[in-house]
Amino acid sequence: MNTLKIPFSAKTAVIGISFDVPNQKETVVIGNPDSVKRFFVSGLTDNDIDFRTRKLGTLIDEMNELALSADGDKIQKVISASSGLCSVIGKGKGNKSAENFKNELFELYDNSANANMLFNYIIFFVLTNFNLNHKALSGEFHISVNQMKKSAEKFAEQYNACISDMLMPFRNLPVVPESKVRYWDIDKQINSPSSELILHVYYSHIGGTWQTGYAAENSFLAILRVYVDILKQANVVVRNCAVCHKLILSDRANTSAVCGSDKCRKEQHRLTTNIVRKRNKENPIQDFYDTFSRNCSNLRRKFGDNLSARKRFDDEFQKVRTAALAIRTCPHRLKSAKKSMQI
Repeated sequence: MNTLKIPFSAKTAVIGISFDVPNQKETVVIGNPDSVKRFFVSGLTDNDIDFRTRKLGTLIDEMNELALSADGDKIQKVISASSGLCSVIGKGKGNKSAENFKNELFELYDNSANANMLFNYIIFFVLTNFNLNHKALSGEFHISVNQMKKSAEKFAEQYNACISDMLMPFRNLPVVPESKVRYWDIDKQINSPSSELILHVYYSHIGGTWQTGYAAENSFLAILRVYVDILKQANVVVRNCAVCHKLILSDRANTSAVCGSDKCRKEQHRLTTNIVRKRNKENPIQDFYDTFSRNCSNLRRKFGDNLSARKRFDDEFQKVRTAALAIRTCPHRLKSAKKSMQI
């Protein structure tokens, strides 16, 4: 898509996605409704759409990127330009007054192969909705300045409400208290019943195989819901890292809930160890056994390379190990066994 010639005659902006799970690929497309439909049904492309085929799960990476930049340049620049366009509509100004704000958005749009397509969609959405409302305002006939003012305020309010609904999931993200880092609460977003989301499903038979495309108008959350569902069917779960809370993909059989960073893995290990130790402290049987096992390990290390001493220790350890294990399953033996388990 050439962003300098975006087709603003479209009724709205559309984002669509299709999946190739066996080959671990996803295709994201943005554009006007007719062109997106044609892309999914016939595989035809034109200058009215922009699409990328990339590794499955890239959309999750894009969501994480936008969450981290929610208070930074990317989203804030879009919000600033969008506010400027809203002012142009509200004051009934012409296209000349909107050029600077449009150019700001054009510069933010990324045409590279590694573009964040979700961010590109936000830009396309803002531009499309501005031109739709501004064109409707310009096409009206007003017999007085006061009538013109009221009409401009109406379209500005309409534009602002639409953009606010679109940006809300990106602006009202929860924050990790310790670091103040924003993240997507995936369970809350997916299960929220607060909005009605409309999703279009397109089927095609290209290259001898059936393919399915999903498209949503004015709503990224509709795409997010089907995205999570399709991945779940492929035994891939979208969840939040238990430590940093960013979105991660994991196999359904994998119970790990942390991302791949060393920092998060170490922190999760520390938290888990503390939980286990606290639980064991509340159980005198387990606490005694842990103390016994820990003391044995510490004593064994003191022998160093003295193999004969280690062997004598190991022989003695084996004698009392059975009693130690018996304590865990037979609490009434604790008192008597304590005397025999002195190493």
